[in-house]
Amino acid sequence: MKIINVRGLYDYVALEFEENFSEEEYKKLWDRAMKNKGNKMVINRIVEEGGIDEHEEEFHIRAYEFEDVDKEFVKFVRNEVQDYDSIKHENFYIID
Repeated sequence: MKIINVRGLYDYVALEFEENFSEEEYKKLWDRAMKNKGNKMVINRIVEEGGIDEHEEEFHIRAYEFEDVDKEFVKFVRNEVQDYDSIKHENFYIID
C-alpha cells in the first residue's frame, strides 16, 4: 500500500490539501516525494481568496510504501484512532 502523509505549519493544512489537489495528483506527488531524500517534499503556494486576500500554504508531504496492509485495518485507524479535529491538520491519503 502506498500512502502520502500531509501536514504543515498552519491550521487546516489537510483540508486545504484536499481542496487544492485531486486524487489523480496523489500518485504524482508520491512519485516526486519518493525521489527525494527521506521521501519528503514541501509544496508552497500563494492562494488568493475573493481576488483580494492572499496567503501562503505550505504542504509537507512524505511518501510511504507498506506491504500487505489490510483495508479493514485502515478503516479501524480512520474510525477509531484518528481524531476528527487533528485530521484537519494532518492526514494520510491512500494511493490506488
